[in-house]
Amino acid sequence: AVVSTQSTGSSGINAEYGGLPADAKLIDVMNAAVGFTYDATWHSKWGAYITTINGLKADFEEQQYWNIMVGLPGEVMTPSPLGASSYLPRDGERVLFRLKTWGNGDH
Repeated sequence: AVVSTQSTGSSGINAEYGGLPADAKLIDVMNAAVGFTYDATWHSKWGAYITTINGLKADFEEQQYWNIMVGLPGEVMTPSPLGASSYLPRDGERVLFRLKTWGNGDH
């Protein structure tokens, strides 16, 4: 499986992972991924809020956030229905993190 990151105007990078239990959440995949780093703030009720991926920080003042897109190969990628600490990736699923801005109608 592959975890991908993409920021506006870039081609993204890939990180392979494997050997995780079937009930691993996306945050577990992110922790196990080689060549993939992130920072997050933690909320007791909502879990992880991803702030930085591979050194690229979402700027709150600029109304930026990391959008998580998911999909199996051949499927159209759609926004994850849950955050990284709650989402259970499907076997073989692609995960794309996109740096987005919410202030311009871009959701």
